[in-house]
Amino acid sequence: MRDDVLKYKSFLTSVVSVTALQHQVKLANPEDCRKVAIQACRSDDFSLLKVMSGSLPLFFMYRCLFEVLSLVLPLIAFQCALLEHLNMAPSQLHPNSWAMVRAFEILCPFFNIWPTVPIFLFFFYMKLTDKIGWVSLNSMSKNLFELDSNAFFRFKDRFFKVLATDIVADGFSLMFNRDGEPYFPFYWQSDPAKFKSFDKDLFTLIMRVDKAILE
Repeated sequence: MRDDVLKYKSFLTSVVSVTALQHQVKLANPEDCRKVAIQACRSDDFSLLKVMSGSLPLFFMYRCLFEVLSLVLPLIAFQCALLEHLNMAPSQLHPNSWAMVRAFEILCPFFNIWPTVPIFLFFFYMKLTDKIGWVSLNSMSKNLFELDSNAFFRFKDRFFKVLATDIVADGFSLMFNRDGEPYFPFYWQSDPAKFKSFDKDLFTLIMRVDKAILE
């Protein structure tokens, strides 16, 4: 584990900070407010640590993802599938990489393309490091997106909790599938998936067409 990861605790620990977050964090469906809650962190919370057993299921998110990138909750299917494939928690993926994810989501509908993990990971590869830290994705093509590296200058101590207050509603959950399995890891993983890029030989015909359009 990188030393700098362990030193950051959230400064979003007050009632005032939660009130501000509730205006910034948008829900895809307003009725979901009964199923998911935004909560400030405790002074001893780290974004990578698990919570005590018996607690409500939760994961951590960075405030900048909602301020700058306009993410909504719950995470959409593509985002969940990507985190599951990469085997990492939302807070383990660097905000710069979240920006690439959002840009890809916005770009695809313009070409009538459904955003999928294989197509995304054909254009982006994981930057591997020896120690566990924030995971970055690099673009295989400089022509696809141009990212402002200073857009998320301060984010590491500005995270909050997202809790499932109603684990199962009508046999379905915002954080779990019908088998009761989480859609993605809630907490930092010591073994995120290691790969360079998605093998295009595994693409279906539709994926090959979509890839060609984006290229």
